[in-house]
Amino acid sequence: MTLRASQPDTPADLELRACLDERPQRSFVMVAGAGSGKTTSLVKALTHLAQTRRRELKMRGQRIACITYTEVATKEISGDVGDDELFHVSTIHSFMWSVVRPFQIDLKTWVISRIHEQIAEAREHYNRPRTRPATRQRLEREIARHERHLEEVAHRTHFSYGAGRDFARGVLGHPDVIAVAVELIEQSQLLRDLIASHYPVLFVDESQDTRADVVAAFRLIAETTPLEFCLGFFGDPMQKIYADGAGAIDAPATWSQITKPENFRCPQQVLRIVNGIRRTGDGLEQTRGRMMRVDDVLIPVAGTARLFLLLADERRSAKLSRVREWLRRTNNDELWVSEDRAADVRTLVVVHRMAASRLNFPNLYAALNDNSPQNFKEGLKDGSAWPLRPFLTYLLPLVQCSVLFGT
Repeated sequence: MTLRASQPDTPADLELRACLDERPQRSFVMVAGAGSGKTTSLVKALTHLAQTRRRELKMRGQRIACITYTEVATKEISGDVGDDELFHVSTIHSFMWSVVRPFQIDLKTWVISRIHEQIAEAREHYNRPRTRPATRQRLEREIARHERHLEEVAHRTHFSYGAGRDFARGVLGHPDVIAVAVELIEQSQLLRDLIASHYPVLFVDESQDTRADVVAAFRLIAETTPLEFCLGFFGDPMQKIYADGAGAIDAPATWSQITKPENFRCPQQVLRIVNGIRRTGDGLEQTRGRMMRVDDVLIPVAGTARLFLLLADERRSAKLSRVREWLRRTNNDELWVSEDRAADVRTLVVVHRMAASRLNFPNLYAALNDNSPQNFKEGLKDGSAWPLRPFLTYLLPLVQCSVLFGT
């Protein structure tokens, strides 16, 4: 049993376990704030299912699906459950591809439809009265290229999933896999039943940042399949980062809405600020806070916290430097302004544009992102965009070898 699985149960863990022990199992939404041990609750639920339903699921050839947001989280959760074959732990892209990969004819139909859409969009742009001659020439080349792709796709019988889209070679990119899977799930009751039959329990981690159309597709499975199917969402709407994320998920009347208010990470002063911020959001009030053991007695850690409110303008970095300087003077601590890693000053950046600005390439980021097609923007995030390929294919491996061998 892993460290997470052996942690004491919280009331939310017991409530979740009750959902899993019902027949049929009850779907649920768990809202767990920062530091609450959300992943611990997820791992404990998986461990409980392994202990109570392994034999039954194995006899039926069924598995339990757990969808995570990153490859790092996938490895972490897989390790916590002992890399057990009972569980299919994967990212959303990998899971969706495993679902639609057998339906090659449907994939071909979808690809052909997308290419026709690309041609229609290019022609619509071409026919605009204010389209410049140079742009029309570029659009003519695009249309010709798409039409060649149609001819090549017409002869293809197999499609695969890769980092970047290349329809002519039968390769679907990251955004394509999600889009086609959602569309097929919405259109096919048979596919919904197949998913429920193969994965009678499906957990979604970081549900607040899971795309809204993916959440809707999974809910459609739960609402329409006649088979026993338990759908569980684990997340925190207040920690939503991406604009296309589902955010808060409303639990239907037949589901359980589970709240995990504990915060095991933050000292009391930090907890007060966190609760003050959440009070105007979802209203969840986190409790407990970090504890330390003194003479076999657990006592709360007071800690310190300061909150600075600054205008989000182009002078953000300069203002942050002023805050660090103020902290240096107030605390008489030179490490607040140190850039040395040993100083352990952590500056968190939520969005990519802020990171680009802080790392001194804001213009490059703007040039690649602003007014770019959504597929290109997605490619910049996941590493599949063509400008990144030389760096990922050649430069990074060379750097990694240099670091590994000290050359």
